[in-house]
Amino acid sequence: MDKKRNLLLYLFSQVFFLFNFVGMPIPLAYTNFLSVFGYKHLLNKQSFRIVGTVIVLAGLYALIHFYVGVDILYYLKSSGYYLLLFVSSLLVYKYLKTNRLHLEAVFQFSCVTTFIFFLIGVALYESEFASYLWKVHDFVGTGNVFKRYKGLSYEPSHFALIVSPLVIYAFLNLYKNFSIKNFLLFLAVFVPVLATISFGFVGSFILGFAATITLVYKKYSTIERFFVKLILVGLVGLIGTVTVSEGLRERFIEIFSGHDTSVNGRTYQAFYLGYRCAAEKSILFGAGAGQIKVIGEKVIRPYYTAWDPVGYSKENWPVMAIPNVTAETFAMYGVIGLLLRFGLQLYLFVRMKVYRNYFNLFLFCFMFSYQLLGSFFTSTAEALLWVMCLIPMFPQFDIVSQKKN
Repeated sequence: MDKKRNLLLYLFSQVFFLFNFVGMPIPLAYTNFLSVFGYKHLLNKQSFRIVGTVIVLAGLYALIHFYVGVDILYYLKSSGYYLLLFVSSLLVYKYLKTNRLHLEAVFQFSCVTTFIFFLIGVALYESEFASYLWKVHDFVGTGNVFKRYKGLSYEPSHFALIVSPLVIYAFLNLYKNFSIKNFLLFLAVFVPVLATISFGFVGSFILGFAATITLVYKKYSTIERFFVKLILVGLVGLIGTVTVSEGLRERFIEIFSGHDTSVNGRTYQAFYLGYRCAAEKSILFGAGAGQIKVIGEKVIRPYYTAWDPVGYSKENWPVMAIPNVTAETFAMYGVIGLLLRFGLQLYLFVRMKVYRNYFNLFLFCFMFSYQLLGSFFTSTAEALLWVMCLIPMFPQFDIVSQKKN
């Protein structure tokens, strides 16, 4: 039984980190359906109460949205998917919590397989198959393009988000026990993420790390010397990397000069368009689930078409979307939706004692930052990473026990 359970755990991890979206229509993922096999975990009072609360809240929102007017087909399809995503996330939480003692070996194995796929990508870099693992990108719109690693995911930033728990684990593991093995394990997952040239990951990692050490110091009145040294080493390393890598150097220059279309679209432009979409119906309650696809034709497409009529035409951009989950939440569920989103996160932070473990705290702070810099409301990866924040998977990273020692 244990061998079968461990085999399924390893299989589940590889599906999530490597193959979750291959051949699936956006935004569906294999884990949405694999998790359904654990439906027995829902057959208890606690799960019924949680799911029931979500359904009641969704029903109240639906009454308001139907009153202000929505496209019913888009609304029902999106709401149905959101419920599926919530239930599958709840089932994954139950599954990972039950198997949490076996996850360290799974994480280490996933770091290795991630690097193996990256090596395959390097081998295919100049081949006709490069597009399967690399994305040609023009951040500025001047025709000066280069390739970013995306694995088998939608795009480079999405891949970086998916493997972020592996990076954080390998990083903390290296801190906990510095050795050649752990150093190579860290490089195995860090190098592929670096090749994504993802501003969202780099920004969220830095902000998440800064928030982690700040919260630890505030709560425990102590800070690991290693982390202080790491800040200096990290700054030197970042400067060195940007100096050596022409692609990274060019992107940093464009970001800080305000000309990077990807960063702009995921930050201030996303919040502006989210506000515009909500204002079409209700600032307080938003426009409703799935309505960005409809209202976006009136608000979003004209905004971008003015800059690039061809690139943002109906043929090249058939479905309207806002590439920032927080702005998207505002557009669909308004100010009340934002308050519920952040309120639930802070409640779970305290209720699940996230602050007691470096891994959970770091991942939580990373995700809190990332939701302000990108992702989508329909993202399975984001939902499951929030789940990982709440499960004490690696007791060796407990902050309380380290303080006592």
